[in-house]
Amino acid sequence: MSVRCCSRTEFPHDFTLYEGKAPELAEGESVGYQPADFVILLCKSLPQQRNYIIYFDNWFNFPELQLRLKQYGFHSVGTLRANRLRGCQLKSEKELRKEGLEPLKMVERWDNKAKKHVEEPCPAAVTEYNANMGGVDLFDMLAGLYRVDHKSRKWYRRIFYWALNVACVNSWILYRRHCSQLSVPNKDVLDLLGFVTRISQCLIVINQPAPPLQRKRGRPSIKATEDKEEQAPQQKRTVNSSPLTRKTILYLN
Repeated sequence: MSVRCCSRTEFPHDFTLYEGKAPELAEGESVGYQPADFVILLCKSLPQQRNYIIYFDNWFNFPELQLRLKQYGFHSVGTLRANRLRGCQLKSEKELRKEGLEPLKMVERWDNKAKKHVEEPCPAAVTEYNANMGGVDLFDMLAGLYRVDHKSRKWYRRIFYWALNVACVNSWILYRRHCSQLSVPNKDVLDLLGFVTRISQCLIVINQPAPPLQRKRGRPSIKATEDKEEQAPQQKRTVNSSPLTRKTILYLN
């Protein structure tokens, strides 16, 4: 399953199923590599020449993919595997560290020796990649928190449960956004488990008739009978006011 998410809101906007083969693209769209073709397929629903930036990891990335995205007006940032450099000679990490990587940004990292967070310089390209790849990573984490998928001989059931799980995660993301806009206290905001539980409860009782009031069977206990006899002399009458007829009806004992 390949998904395109917003890097800021973690909201999935498009996805495609993996059928064991490359996606079907129009002539001239494919770059000849299956993972890269999935990126092109997911970008087809985006308007071109709007300076969108596409982020992906090294499993999807190919130099041919980034050139093709550039033709469509999409900028792209991603890591690249060493066996896909197409003969490009890059400097080693040791040489790059010696020369310095600029521009730099200060980032917060955990220092195991000092047992505290410290600020260290980091290349701006790495900082940008880490910040914007978080949308997909966070969505994968949220979608995998609670087990929804299960083995089934009917393949379409797994797709249905996956889509249902995605709908729940998306709804929770929108719910949190609305709570933030309405300044709802954090203690009153449901977490993902509580939110999905509410959805489950609503789906269970939807279109179900209210349970009938049934008289409790069996003989009443001796204590209940004695309590009723003690209260009986005090209850001379009961008054019930009906808001529909605006009349008072007396029930005399």
